[in-house]
Amino acid sequence: ILYYNMTVNTKALLLKMTLYGEADRIVTLFTPALGKVSAFAKGCPFLQPLSLIECNLSPGKKDLYRLKDPKLLEPYLSLRDQFAPLKAALKLSDGIDRFLPSEIPKPHLFDLLLAYLGKLPSSKHPESFYYSFMLKTLQIEGFLDIEQLPVALLPLLTSRRWEEIDVEIGEKDLVSLETFW
Repeated sequence: ILYYNMTVNTKALLLKMTLYGEADRIVTLFTPALGKVSAFAKGCPFLQPLSLIECNLSPGKKDLYRLKDPKLLEPYLSLRDQFAPLKAALKLSDGIDRFLPSEIPKPHLFDLLLAYLGKLPSSKHPESFYYSFMLKTLQIEGFLDIEQLPVALLPLLTSRRWEEIDVEIGEKDLVSLETFW
């Protein structure tokens, strides 16, 4: 479902891309305004997966939006310094791409994903982020009843026991993420 005759200015996390010619790309974006969308990015050689951008998205041909005026907000370069955080970030990105249907806005999940990506580089155990994020996503989307989980999985969902699995989401982040717990 393309929002015809409507240009949307939004933040977007680049989930994946396919080269299309020398400088063009077909990208999959996760946005708070439109959800997960595919777009044609003409002449944007600087776009890289796991980059946060601000852009204009307008209806294009077929099921593709046209990405215009992208501005790089956060390249998440610190994720690329070590293999474990990069691997976890790519798993988070792939999880969103596989799990979410297209064009359904999920602003809470967008904010949660950005919070996780921001904390990954300093994490002692980045692999735990993926499982925590996916369980929280299932809970937010109504597919998971926390009371039905085995006790061993509860630390991944409850804010009281973050320290036990070394997931460093700070108190200031808990304020903005309280709705997820």
